[in-house]
Amino acid sequence: MSDEKPHEAGSRGRRREIREARERAAAAEREREEALRRRRMSFDQDLREEEAEKSAPRGPVTRSAPAEQTSGEVFDQTVYDQENAGSKPAQPVRPAATPAEPFESVVSPHRAASPVEAQDEEAAAEAHEDRPRDFLDDHLDGEDHVEDHIEHDEDGTPLLISSSSYGRGYQTVTPVDSDVSRTVLQRRRQRRRRRNLTLAAALAGFTVLVIGFVWAVGAFLGGRGPEDYDQVAGDTVEFTVSEGDVPDAVFNRLVDEEIVASEEALTEAWQQWQASGGDDLLRTGDFALNEEMPAEDAIAAIFDGEEASHYFSINSGVRIDDALDTIAENTGIDRRELSEISDNPQQLGLPEEAETLEGYLAVGEYSPPVDATAEDVLREPVERTFEQLEELGIEEDEQFEAITKASLVTAESHYDADGGDYSTIAGAIENRLDEVGDEDSETEGYLQIDAAVIYGLGTQQIHFTDEEREDSENEYNTYQHPGLPPGPIEAPHPDALAAVADPDENDYLYWVTVDLETGETMFAETYSEHEENVERLSEYCAENSEICSGEPAEQTEAVEPGE
Repeated sequence: MSDEKPHEAGSRGRRREIREARERAAAAEREREEALRRRRMSFDQDLREEEAEKSAPRGPVTRSAPAEQTSGEVFDQTVYDQENAGSKPAQPVRPAATPAEPFESVVSPHRAASPVEAQDEEAAAEAHEDRPRDFLDDHLDGEDHVEDHIEHDEDGTPLLISSSSYGRGYQTVTPVDSDVSRTVLQRRRQRRRRRNLTLAAALAGFTVLVIGFVWAVGAFLGGRGPEDYDQVAGDTVEFTVSEGDVPDAVFNRLVDEEIVASEEALTEAWQQWQASGGDDLLRTGDFALNEEMPAEDAIAAIFDGEEASHYFSINSGVRIDDALDTIAENTGIDRRELSEISDNPQQLGLPEEAETLEGYLAVGEYSPPVDATAEDVLREPVERTFEQLEELGIEEDEQFEAITKASLVTAESHYDADGGDYSTIAGAIENRLDEVGDEDSETEGYLQIDAAVIYGLGTQQIHFTDEEREDSENEYNTYQHPGLPPGPIEAPHPDALAAVADPDENDYLYWVTVDLETGETMFAETYSEHEENVERLSEYCAENSEICSGEPAEQTEAVEPGE
C-alpha cells in the first residue's frame, strides 16, 4: 500500500492526474486505430498477392522486398537470399503477422486486454489472416457457424463478425473491404436461399406423398361411396313385412339378411327415393326379392306403390299335400280351402281321371297378391302346367298320361344330378309298357317302381316290407299291377315332362344308379346285364355305407317280374 495520500479534489495534483489519464486514453485510442489500419493493410495485401498468384503464369516468381516497412513488418534479407540461391525459384517471405487486436479492445477500446488475452487473440488473428478468401467464404456458411454479419467501426470500416475457433460464445472481428463484404454476404444469401428452396421442395414432396397415401387408403376402405351391390344376383328369396313394422326395422333386416350390402347404401337410396317423390307407405305382405340387390332396387320392390304380394315356390318331386301346406303357410290362406279345391280339380280344368291336383302344380316360384283367394292362388300353377303341355305339343287326351309318366321319370331320377337320364328312363318305361300282357317278355309290363308303391301306402318312408310289396290292394303297387299307376305321384320336373313328350328310342328294360353321389345310372337290356350293374352298386355301398343306408329299394334291388 502506498503511503502517498490522494490529492484533494480540485487541487493541482488531481488535475494533473486527470490530464495524464486522458493522455493515456488518447494514446491507447491512437494505438488501436493504428493496429486496425495495419491489419487492414495486411489483409488487403494478402488478398492481392493471392489473386496475383492465381492469375500469374507458372514459373519462377520473385518478389522484392517492400520499399517501405510499416511498424511491426520485418524483411529478412538473409532468408530471402538463401531461398533464391541456386536454381530454386524465388519465393516470397511473408512479413511477420501483425498482432491481432483482442476482441474486447475492438468492441470496448476503454478496456485494456490482459497479457494472456492478448497472446490468445494474437495467435487467433495470425491463423485467421493466413486463410484464403475461399476459406472465409466457405467458413461463413458452415453448419456450425453462428450468425455472421458485417458491421462498421467509427470510421466506417466494414468489420466481419464471425464465430471464433476458441469455442462457443467467442467471436472474431475481421476488417474487410467493401467488395469482400458484399461478396461474402451475397454468397451466404445464395446458399441460404438454395438450402431453403431444397427444404421447401422436400416438404412439398412429403406433403404430396401423405395426401396420396390418405386418398389411397380412403378409396380402399370405401371412401368412394357406401358399399352397394352392382346388380341383382342370386336366387329369389321371400321377404315378409308384417303389421306394425316401421321402415327402420325393415331396413335393418334387409342388411342383416345381406339382401342389401350396407346400411349406408340403403339410407342413401331411401333419401333419393323420397326426393324423387316415391311413395313412402310401407305395405305388409311377402315380397319376392333376390339374395343380392342394389339398395335402390330393394327400396323400389317394397315401396313401388303396387300391392304387396305373397311368395311361395313349388319344387320338383313334392307331393300335393306338402305343396298345399307350403302355400297355406306362406299366404295365410286356410289349408282347408286349398284342400277342398284340390279334391275337386275339375273346377280348375283338370280331366275326369284326375282325383286331385297331384302333378298339375307346375314347378316354379309364385307371388300372388295378398288379397288373392285360394282358387286364385292354385289356378296360376295349374295354368302354367297346361301352358307347358301345349308348348310340348301333347294332345289334350294324352296330357294326364304324360303327367303321370313324367312324375315316375322324376321319381326315378332323384339321384341324377344333371337330369341327363330323363329321356333314357322315359324310353325304358315306354319299352316296359310295350310288354304289358306279353307273357313271353322279361318284364310282362311291370314297372316295378318303388316310389309308386310308397305313394300308394301314403307314407314318406324309403323302404317297404315284402308283405307291402305283395299287397295287390295298393293300386299304385307297380309290382302287382302292370302298366301305369292310377295317376301322377309327385310334381314332375319340366325336363322330365319334355322327355316324356320325346322319349329316347332304346332297348333298355332295366336301370340302376350305381353312384349315389354323382347320379351315374347304368342301363341294361337283359336281366343278366342288370345283375352285373346291381353288383357295381353293391360294391359302391360297401365302401359308402353311410350314403346307401337310406337308398330306396328300387335302386338297390332288382326284382324279376312274377317273383
